Amino acid sequence: MILKEPLFLFPEESVLPLSAAQAQSLCLDYWRLDPEDNTRFGLSVKQLLTNYNLPRSWTGNKLSQAIEECCTVRVRVGSPCSDCTNTFVKTCSSRTDAITYSTLRSFVCPDCTRARVAAERAAEEAALAELHRRKREVVEVLGPEAYEKEIYASLKPIEMRVLIELALADNDHDAYKRIGISRQRGNEIFGKLVKMSLVAHCSCHGYMLPNGAKEKLTRLKEDVKLKPILNPMEKEIYRRLKSQNAVIFPHQLLRTFVPEHVAREVLAKFPDVSFGSYLCMEVDFLICDDEYRPLRAIEYQGGYHSNPEQSEKDEFKALVCNAAGVPLTAFEKSSLWKAEELAEMPST
Repeated sequence: MILKEPLFLFPEESVLPLSAAQAQSLCLDYWRLDPEDNTRFGLSVKQLLTNYNLPRSWTGNKLSQAIEECCTVRVRVGSPCSDCTNTFVKTCSSRTDAITYSTLRSFVCPDCTRARVAAERAAEEAALAELHRRKREVVEVLGPEAYEKEIYASLKPIEMRVLIELALADNDHDAYKRIGISRQRGNEIFGKLVKMSLVAHCSCHGYMLPNGAKEKLTRLKEDVKLKPILNPMEKEIYRRLKSQNAVIFPHQLLRTFVPEHVAREVLAKFPDVSFGSYLCMEVDFLICDDEYRPLRAIEYQGGYHSNPEQSEKDEFKALVCNAAGVPLTAFEKSSLWKAEELAEMPST
């Protein structure tokens, strides 16, 4: 919720062509809350230009910049810190920042953020110490090749992809570009690979790999196979639905067929589900007619759907689909093979 009193920081000579009292009144109107919605402001910049008879040379952008130079506003962050549960007030110089901070649903204060980073570094150092201890044990008993095989298996998929692309690319920038990650993220992974002795810095080429590693990683790249986008149960559902319906899209995002205003209306009933989370939500299958208009959404609910957080998302998904005029049918494992449920599916 936004605090109603702005913190004025007027310079000695106001940049606004108004008296001090008028300038302060204008700034109050600029920051004033909409009485019906405390996440929005009451007067637009266009209204302010008209109400205060400012010269035509003053555009909306110029006025906003002038106001934000004159004063800031303090907002109460929309969510308490998720670690220490304290409530924080943030000083903002723009309405965009004020709205952003006042509507946050997840927030970590600076002190807790630093504590998290320190804990992560300590855990990483402990993991690396254990890694080097394990390396000495394996190399002494089974030899270096056995350790290399074990260490490759311990890498996360993204770390393994970076290592393989480093072996194939001419430089680290090209490697990160092939994978589609930022240079900052790539450098973080590169630093971890260096600590694990899987790659080393080199003044000539930027980095180098141990002897024989490039050939092994090239073979691993060739052995990589694309994973199917449907699991075995989803394949069976698709096969049965396809026998009755001509047009079926697997893994379809909700935002492709749910209007945004409908989604926002339903989201208002689910404070723990963010709009960003909604944008990533999908249904397992979307049945359409011959004109590709959505008819029904299908969900297969495996074991993890019993999780309370996931159950809330499932409830939201069902409500938003129904609100958009696309009924959602959820199959549980126990009811998957009921012929009468499949028979109720609309045919195209």
